[in-house]
Amino acid sequence: MSFRESSKINQSMDLCKLIASVFVVLIHIGLTDESGWVFNCLARFGVPVFFAISGYFSLNADCGRIRKRACHILKIFIVSSVGYFIWQCVRIQIFGNISVPEYLEGILTEANISRWLLIGHNPFAGHLWYLHAILTCYVLLWIYVRFFDGKVNYNVFYILGAVGMLIQIAFGSYTAAAGVASYSLIYRNGLFFGLPMFAAGMFIREYSSVIKEKFRLNAFKEIGLIVFGILLSLIQWKGSGLVEMPVGTLIEVIALMLLMDEHPQILSAKYDRMFKSFGNISLAVYIIHQFYILLINSLSAKEELFAEIRGDDLLMSLTVIALSLVTGIVYDMILTAIEKVKKR
Repeated sequence: MSFRESSKINQSMDLCKLIASVFVVLIHIGLTDESGWVFNCLARFGVPVFFAISGYFSLNADCGRIRKRACHILKIFIVSSVGYFIWQCVRIQIFGNISVPEYLEGILTEANISRWLLIGHNPFAGHLWYLHAILTCYVLLWIYVRFFDGKVNYNVFYILGAVGMLIQIAFGSYTAAAGVASYSLIYRNGLFFGLPMFAAGMFIREYSSVIKEKFRLNAFKEIGLIVFGILLSLIQWKGSGLVEMPVGTLIEVIALMLLMDEHPQILSAKYDRMFKSFGNISLAVYIIHQFYILLINSLSAKEELFAEIRGDDLLMSLTVIALSLVTGIVYDMILTAIEKVKKR
């Protein structure tokens, strides 16, 4: 086993998270032109790399640190869910064709609530499944670390992640290629989507030196693997259509993680704070972008300007991305101000 301590701030990973969050926006906008499927496929690395980076920085974390991260995610999960619940009620009241009570009666069913609590299928904002899934990863890791109560051997955790990945590929990739319909909630959750990539991030941090030495990897080869993974994903999508996480994406993300592990610094350390902000902004972009998509879609029925924005994929993408980034910057400024107050 070879474990190399990484710097506290990995500029490459913080920048990667920001780029990934922008690509996730493109997925949820739902590009409709002829090249839309290409951008949709390319963007599929976004959520897996979020999980992998979170796992990367969770290696050797003790129970207290894991619990702190889980509580942080839980707070964001609750606030985001309540926020989207309120927004959906306001939106229905202003733009909807039904009353708010009718909307709530239809959405707050026992089945929807069960799916939300058990597998993270949020009835108010579907993309928030990620928060439930990453929370699941932290809880499982906390249980695992607590069980060992000392020096932790992560091999069983890695095996569980590998099994989850096989199930993800079987239901999320193979069934699509075979033309068999599969229920996405079976594999798009913390166990079969989040945990495999989370564990992969931990594995890469622990064994990166061994992997690179055994396969004689360098930056050039890792970039080549990233390109190969992208091409493989495009071929898979062209042949079988929509796939939640193409097999090529797994290769792409692993190679990308190895590259960022080896090259954590992009600029000098004095820019660490800026890159840390990228990480904060990326989370805000991920959470808030659906608000702007829903707002523009609702306003497009009454306002010509918003109808034009919605009807143009490029304009819609740029508008939502810009608004989400501005919100993320404001969010980071607030966090920075709170940190300064606490230090006084």
